[in-house]
Amino acid sequence: MEIWIKLFTPDITKEIIPYGVKTLPNGLLVVAATYISTGDFSKINGLAILTKEGKLIRNVAFPYFGNGQGAIVYLDVSQDKIYAGESTAYNVNGRGGQNLVIYDHFGEQPVNLNDGHFSAIYRFNGYQLGADNNLLLYGSKISYDGSDTSCVVKVNADGNRNTSFNSELPINRFASTAIKVNESVLVGGLIQEEGSFSATAFMAKLSPDGSIDDNFRADVSHSSLNSRVDRIIEIYPNRYMISGIFDTYNGEIVPNAAIIDSFGNYIKEFPIGLSNVEAIYCATANKDNEIFVGGRFLADGRNASLVKLRDLQTNVNQTVLDNGMNAFPNPVVVGSNIYIDLGKEVINKKSKISVIEAATGKMIYSTVTNTNNAIINTQNFGTGLYLVQRSTDDIQSFIKIMVVK
Repeated sequence: MEIWIKLFTPDITKEIIPYGVKTLPNGLLVVAATYISTGDFSKINGLAILTKEGKLIRNVAFPYFGNGQGAIVYLDVSQDKIYAGESTAYNVNGRGGQNLVIYDHFGEQPVNLNDGHFSAIYRFNGYQLGADNNLLLYGSKISYDGSDTSCVVKVNADGNRNTSFNSELPINRFASTAIKVNESVLVGGLIQEEGSFSATAFMAKLSPDGSIDDNFRADVSHSSLNSRVDRIIEIYPNRYMISGIFDTYNGEIVPNAAIIDSFGNYIKEFPIGLSNVEAIYCATANKDNEIFVGGRFLADGRNASLVKLRDLQTNVNQTVLDNGMNAFPNPVVVGSNIYIDLGKEVINKKSKISVIEAATGKMIYSTVTNTNNAIINTQNFGTGLYLVQRSTDDIQSFIKIMVVK
């Protein structure tokens, strides 16, 4: 640890909180952090570029219009650009909102989208950077390039509004989050009626032209006066984690977090093992189907801020997973039997055995047994990767199987 500290001593004072860090193609780091207008400009302040050892190369001028303190919390990079947005609202000449600025990789040639593009903006909550440097902006009452106010706007790589996308969501929608799903858009947030102190959560799916997709169903509610959706995060193809303030999703009791598909269906086979979720800020999955989730919640009865969940099927933290299962033959030829040894831990316990397609999350087979083994015929299975999940009252684990020709 001491060696690591000596190798990496970033120029960050204790007053500065980094909200984002990205690696540029040239190996340098770009950091988004709190902004202090009277801060020490020899240290990281707002937006900065560092060496991989943490040495500050330069603070990047950010066209900040507010007073006091703010934070640059939205950060992303492409092959040739840095995208940075701030969180503190401002009001200049009757126009309020936040800045979204695009730089080259040297932190130069800034293009402030507020100048010349935002014709009006009440609240800018963030963006998603897509392929070809296209942007999906979301917030509240955004008018871009003279368009009607909306909570979701698509922007082309040249910075001009994508006029083929026109959201049909009412202007009282406050978009806290949005994410592209192929050419469509999932958006979530809250509805606050004028003169009311209560808020109602909403989720919607918008077609490529911005029209509302009536095939998407998401009934999000809370027993108190207020509810909202804060995050939509893709954790696997066609699987999305949503979090916010709600206790019911499509009639299911799911406090503050749920896994859904692109049609809005609640995925019962995808519990996430987190309770008392106060907030989920980020999640990512690696090639081994392990999910890393960051936020504020309980996991395994303990306070946590970052946990790793193995595969998408487990509802407990990886540290308590029992992998005493075995399968043979594995791979198995389609149409043949595969034998599952459930392990010694489930002797004399009733176990539910489920087989789930890894690519889609669809459960295609389930059975219940009181023994510590199971025989599964793969006659109706297609070739590919599957997860065999074993569930008892106190144990849940899984094993991967491959079905081949």
